[in-house]
Amino acid sequence: MARGLLRSVWWFGGTAGWWFARRGGKAGLVVVIGINYSPRPTDIFRQRETAKDGVSLRVSRLQRGFRRRRLFPNPISFPLKQGIAVSRLSVIIPVLGNLEQMEHTLLSVLENRPDDCEVIVVLDEPYDDPYHLEGEVRFLPPEGKRGLAAAVNRGLRAASNPLVHILACGCEVIEGWAEAAAGHFQDERIACVVPVVVQQEKPSAILAAGLGYEPTGRLVHFQYGVPIDGVLLAHRTQVLPHASGAIFRKDLLELIGGADPMVGDQWVMADLVLTLQHANRLSILEPRCRVRATHIVGVFPGEYRLACDAEAFFWRWNALAGSWTQALRHVGSLAGEGVASLVRWQRLPRLSGRLAGMRRPTGGEFLAQRIRRLRRAEESRAVRPFPARQPLAKAG
Repeated sequence: MARGLLRSVWWFGGTAGWWFARRGGKAGLVVVIGINYSPRPTDIFRQRETAKDGVSLRVSRLQRGFRRRRLFPNPISFPLKQGIAVSRLSVIIPVLGNLEQMEHTLLSVLENRPDDCEVIVVLDEPYDDPYHLEGEVRFLPPEGKRGLAAAVNRGLRAASNPLVHILACGCEVIEGWAEAAAGHFQDERIACVVPVVVQQEKPSAILAAGLGYEPTGRLVHFQYGVPIDGVLLAHRTQVLPHASGAIFRKDLLELIGGADPMVGDQWVMADLVLTLQHANRLSILEPRCRVRATHIVGVFPGEYRLACDAEAFFWRWNALAGSWTQALRHVGSLAGEGVASLVRWQRLPRLSGRLAGMRRPTGGEFLAQRIRRLRRAEESRAVRPFPARQPLAKAG
């Protein structure tokens, strides 16, 4: 009864406010804005129902804005699955020029890995294996410095398990990370589990609880800087992973041809997940699956290269969406950056990188082929389409 009463008050307040706003009343406009940015009564009850499960459906104002622009669908809550054994997982660690960072990453994996976990290290330079790990770790010999995408594809070809965790060199996993993610793959529609990334220099603070992608071409770190123990994170869907990596279904990555070498190293993970999402597959954030990482994963490429990769990534995906609105908004932000570079010369390399990225081939013509290939495979396997919203299910 209380739920129905709250819903009626919420609906009546919004309708009355809209009527007053149309007649020029400022009070009505305030009511409309207040109702629009207030939680629905059903969300209030869902927050109460999920409090004991450690899940909160509260999202930031920025994330609500993403939903209004329809860049991402509404969040979907899943029940927590306890006691699910992790089997047949391969951890792929691509090395990009820093063997010391690789050893730190490898140590954390060996200390916290589940039973029967395969560990593959893709080298880009010779390694003497001073700790004699050949029996526990499979080292792939170097084939030159060809970038992250090529290293990921080599690891995928070598992996023998159906689940793969692509873990960037220099990142560290935390105990229980694989067990927390395993249960989600019981749902065949989930293609990727995104870990919560905490700051390596300050493990009590969140670096990214999933990422969003703005129309202007910028990745947004959700919950950045928030204390990890002071927030209840939801199992949000359709989030992008941090560059530190994520857990994927291997067969789906093979179906789309693996990682695209034309994408910059900092954008490889986001590109993989966006491709899967456009083929009607899901990514989901798992709050108990945690990874420690730095702000820039791997070797810092410089402001010019970062800006060039970001610009090429925007036009790659905008060509698929065909959105003139997003393109104009992006060009406007680019013009503002050009004006800022006239005042602060330190921003000139970034502007130059942006302009170079606009002229760089993006591989957009092959992107649509990859998505169509995965969609045809999904249709042949008769995978059920995922609904726009799924009712909340209780754990247990």
